[in-house]
Amino acid sequence: MDITRTVIAWLPMPFIGIANGVLRQFFLLQYFSNFRAHQVSTLTLILVLIVYIAIIYKKLSIKSANDAWLTGTCWALLTVLFEMAMGHFVSHLSLAEMLAAYNLGSGNLWSLVPLILFVIPFAFYRLLR
Repeated sequence: MDITRTVIAWLPMPFIGIANGVLRQFFLLQYFSNFRAHQVSTLTLILVLIVYIAIIYKKLSIKSANDAWLTGTCWALLTVLFEMAMGHFVSHLSLAEMLAAYNLGSGNLWSLVPLILFVIPFAFYRLLR
């Protein structure tokens, strides 16, 4: 696994997420409650991230299952760290507020994003080898 290539491949992902959030604010909230808009937005973000990863996957040069899992681990950790940093420094959220977004039991779907980022490199590796 080339860590530089892995991190560079991750760098557009926060911008994809921010663009997705802008679409939620200006489009989805016209049709859905805030809670439902967050759910729909999370699912659309996952779909867009899967398409993005499908486009860049060959450039990652993943040569083994271990490389795939390490790539997914890196992407999931970077995503959670970015989300926590943005929540703390930009949105001034408490840790409890940030962790609430990861509670699937309450209908929050955000935890699926890092989960998908963790799994998808291995899924593509298995599908494309």
